[in-house]
Amino acid sequence: MRETHDGMSVTAGELHALVEDLVATLDEFDVPNAEQEQLLGLLGPMRDAIVEVESLETGQPLPATYQAAPALRGVPAAVAAAQTLGISGFGTVSEL
Repeated sequence: MRETHDGMSVTAGELHALVEDLVATLDEFDVPNAEQEQLLGLLGPMRDAIVEVESLETGQPLPATYQAAPALRGVPAAVAAAQTLGISGFGTVSEL
């Protein structure tokens, strides 16, 4: 995580906003609370490797040197990522 986010100047506020959006999306897809807590429990310890700026500000521009990673290819990729992390409750690719 640290290598991936190094130099992005991610603020605490931006990570908080991401978590809020993530929870709203999981709620929208009726992911049970136990699985949501499991996912958030995996993300929580990564905070120090992601946040570089202790500020509640959001919407800061990325540094000029930042290069975006390739986009995931839809929901099946997200389900596969969840399964790789051992997170249940997201269904399977065949259910999509």
